[in-house]
Amino acid sequence: NNQTNAADKTKANPFQVGKFKQHEISFQTFGESTSIPLDIKKAVFNILDPAPFLRRVMLGVELTVVNGTVNKNITGKFRLELPPGATVKKFEFLRNESDGSSQWYPATAVPKKQAKAVVYKEKEKGREVAAVSDVASGSNVFEIEVFPLPFQKEVKCRLESLVDGYLDDVKDLVATYFSSAKNTEVVVMTSDGDVGMSKDHSSKDLGGAVVGDCFGKTHFICRVPGYNPKESLPVPTRKVERVAIVWDVSASMSKTKGLVQKRCDHLRDLALHCNQVMTENGRVKERGAPLTFELFTFGIEVENKGIFDDVEEFIKAIDDIDYDGGTDVTLLSEIVSDLAKRPNEDRKEVIDSVLVFSDGMDNLGRVPDFSTSQNPYSIDFPVHCIADESEVNLKCLRSISAASPLCPGKVFVRSDEGYVHGVLFPQPILKSIKTDQADEAFMEEADDGFLCVPDHRLQCLNEPIASDGVLITGILGDEQRGPSTVSKITAEVLYGSDLHKFHFQLRFESTDDGVSYTHSCGDDGINQHFHSAVDMLAAKSHKEAATSMTDPTSILGHVYAEETFRAAEKYGLKSGMDIKLVSEELSIKYGFCSPESSLLMLYSIDQFLDNGILPPKGHPAYDHEKAAD
Repeated sequence: NNQTNAADKTKANPFQVGKFKQHEISFQTFGESTSIPLDIKKAVFNILDPAPFLRRVMLGVELTVVNGTVNKNITGKFRLELPPGATVKKFEFLRNESDGSSQWYPATAVPKKQAKAVVYKEKEKGREVAAVSDVASGSNVFEIEVFPLPFQKEVKCRLESLVDGYLDDVKDLVATYFSSAKNTEVVVMTSDGDVGMSKDHSSKDLGGAVVGDCFGKTHFICRVPGYNPKESLPVPTRKVERVAIVWDVSASMSKTKGLVQKRCDHLRDLALHCNQVMTENGRVKERGAPLTFELFTFGIEVENKGIFDDVEEFIKAIDDIDYDGGTDVTLLSEIVSDLAKRPNEDRKEVIDSVLVFSDGMDNLGRVPDFSTSQNPYSIDFPVHCIADESEVNLKCLRSISAASPLCPGKVFVRSDEGYVHGVLFPQPILKSIKTDQADEAFMEEADDGFLCVPDHRLQCLNEPIASDGVLITGILGDEQRGPSTVSKITAEVLYGSDLHKFHFQLRFESTDDGVSYTHSCGDDGINQHFHSAVDMLAAKSHKEAATSMTDPTSILGHVYAEETFRAAEKYGLKSGMDIKLVSEELSIKYGFCSPESSLLMLYSIDQFLDNGILPPKGHPAYDHEKAAD
């Protein structure tokens, strides 16, 4: 572990300009019409990247806060903006006991509405309470409400989150928040997993696999890359002649005018590459016909800004856009349905792709419903969402990108600027997942404890793969039923017309100390990739990090819960069913903050009994004699 001052860290590893918006973290008390800043005396960040090829980083944040302004107990609200897709997994509060000792109290996951009611009720009674929730359903901004904050007494709380991206991305995020903090002592502790192959894969993404024990079960994660490992030339293999740009013009987007130039540069790049083709001798030549853009804006209503064959005229039309009012994202179903009409109907030309530039923040928390269109299968083009804002609603954007049941799109977040590549190249497809599970267990005649997300029992998955790849995660066995016999997983992936097979060996001998891989092409022309899984606790750095604030093996259980949650959400979008109760049950079972749940902090057994909530494991009230009732 390396401990450094935030100022030194910023000099050694400056964050990229434009990648994160400049912030100073804030902890404030909110009254009827006042906002009183509170002092953050110390902030400790524990950043852990257990397996770099997973592109998931664990971030622990511990804050020491002091109410040095108001001479009474007040309520504090702390807002933390995390990268899109981040999930808060854990929240704890340090409490001083009557005997003079201190103890960390863990929060428990409860339905969001219930959490709000309990916090209000407990504050009315004058009892200690705290809660963590996202500000808007699916938002990447999280709010911690704490009561009481006594006058001139230090209060400590900490949370743990799972962030998409690389170790350096999270370091940049920390530098962005605290580079301007004057009165805060900042400690940054970092640790990355030394799994041998991770640095070798920095130039070429081939995926990987990891296994380990956590939450009483043996979990595994396999990662398949989002791009064809064989691709090297940035020449389009998908013919793209006409792209629709759908631009959010609501007031919430007006603060992002600094991003317009960056977006326009990407769109110029897109127009350039769409005008290129590969000749038979491997050379690149101009196609001759320019890329055509159709520009639509939406806020409270839809406006067609016109059709542009000249990219500079198209860019000028974007520069002239005015931003004002709210957002009605349900208008997108109307726009996409009109674009899907055939040339023999109202449209003369066929659309190849749609790019939606929006933060997904609807005024009423709505999401568009594309299943109500007259013929959803007429949407035969991908709808991609560009989520390059600092605050986005991924729940809404994921529903937009799933508009086409034939060609699902992707959500490109700020750290992923590959949407030009996403338009130019065919959608990678996860065709199927095969295992060596015993027949009786596969047919559910016996329960061997094996679970897999996505479901390996489906003969044909046909799931789109995002630009950062796809995770195959699950459980190899548990303490009650023992380990399953499954030792191998094979993922069949289509990159355009190329079929690739990724073979993951999940069981390993005790002599294995890392990941090895080979890459070969069989006689049948199928590209084969072989991986041996990393034992999460085999590496020395993992054993050392396990004693710190963040337990590295817990990432396996957290990712499994998160992917299960997203699979349920995806099923709801495809079926048109409301899976809110299912999602709520999953988030409460695995104890993370979601659009349906909050993390609630209660202290005494009487608080749990009065509100009908079971204390979480590890909480002092869990072993209380009243808890058994």
